[in-house]
Amino acid sequence: MKYTFYDNSIRYINTEASGTSLIMIETKQSLVLNSTGMDILRLLPASSNIAEIMEKMQVRYPHIEKEVLQFDVNEMLRVFEIYGIIQIHDKIDAQAHDGEMRYVIAGDIDYKSVSAFLGKSIGTPDSLKHFQEKNLEYYSPISLRYRTMSNKEYGAYAAIGNCIRAYMSVISPSDGVSAVLLISTLFFDEGLRENEISELLSGMLNRLLRPISTQIQINKVRIAFIDESIEHDKIIKILKTLGFGLECTLDAETVNGNVFFYVLYLKSDRKSDNPL
Repeated sequence: MKYTFYDNSIRYINTEASGTSLIMIETKQSLVLNSTGMDILRLLPASSNIAEIMEKMQVRYPHIEKEVLQFDVNEMLRVFEIYGIIQIHDKIDAQAHDGEMRYVIAGDIDYKSVSAFLGKSIGTPDSLKHFQEKNLEYYSPISLRYRTMSNKEYGAYAAIGNCIRAYMSVISPSDGVSAVLLISTLFFDEGLRENEISELLSGMLNRLLRPISTQIQINKVRIAFIDESIEHDKIIKILKTLGFGLECTLDAETVNGNVFFYVLYLKSDRKSDNPL
């Protein structure tokens, strides 16, 4: 695969004695790299072919297995693309044309396409969505990656081939006390029927619950609505088909009015008869 290196994308590099480097990007973002990441970065201007980068890295790191090194190089290149340092061309998706709906936890390879889908959804009045943050920068690839890396938010999307149809983000409990998974955003492509949205929501939630619940105990899933609207009524109707129910209402909680909490209990001996 080929790539384009944007030599004006980096403002300056500050390398510490430990080998860690702080890269300041033209977009006023910063990126911290270890010595391996810096080795890859230094190779970028002299080539436009990822295979050549890999060959040179094998010479520098002969003690590392090729498969492991290839994975590390690919991961680092994806990060560079997210930060606008390079653009990778002719990316191949082995699942792009299988015609099956797939549910994927968003990672470095996905943030650009997810960000594009979210931006389109926010700008499309007819697409069903639930979100609080209106600033589009909040949904940029860098911001999505930062929130995941800082363990604040995890996202999953549903797609057929390369076409994303829905996205969900959740906030996992991190205090060792709470057992509640919070749904922070929901985005659905326009033109979907209610039963399709219900299936996509269930698929994304299950995809996120599997790895999270192996690390921490999750007893219930909660989502909050800060105001009443036709769009929220549609989402609530769909949530109820999955077993969600009204947990409580906080009257006059915000300047926009009441806050409504809906919850899904995940244990069959709790209040929900239809746990995921």
